[in-house]
Amino acid sequence: MAPMTEINDASFLARFPNLLTGADTQDIARVVGLLRHRTAGAGEPLIVQGGHSESLFLIVQGRLRVQIDADGRRLLLGEVKPGGWVGELSLIKPAPASATVTALEDVHAWALSHKAFEVLRREHPRTASRIIQTVALALVGRLRSSSAQLIRQVGQGTYTLQSADDTSGMI
Repeated sequence: MAPMTEINDASFLARFPNLLTGADTQDIARVVGLLRHRTAGAGEPLIVQGGHSESLFLIVQGRLRVQIDADGRRLLLGEVKPGGWVGELSLIKPAPASATVTALEDVHAWALSHKAFEVLRREHPRTASRIIQTVALALVGRLRSSSAQLIRQVGQGTYTLQSADDTSGMI
């Protein structure tokens, strides 16, 4: 398959049908107009843990490995394939990346920057709300999966991971 450097509404819908569920053609056109093409060669990081992160990357072609490095150990979190995305927290608030995302093969992605998303949020809040809802549901799924995995690994012992407060949440 040839890499897609040109974006149109139909190709966006075909590759990311759930990102704008229920959106009309104007919503889709607004988002497509904000996307920028990004590439990463095999072995090249798209996002670096601890580095500044400010874009959602919609993966068009190629596979990526997601991992975190902590206490001298590397933990593989998974792979992202075409139709998936990474960097969704950056839409809400740019911050140091919590993981490194590396291309396993040549990757083509469409990036939606935080700055572009903020313009969308101000000018077309309904469209931005659709994206936030989809991202929130995906994050809930990831959190549940991570919690279940942690429970399996910890077993019967009792551990304190972190205290929550009203400003930062739990994780």
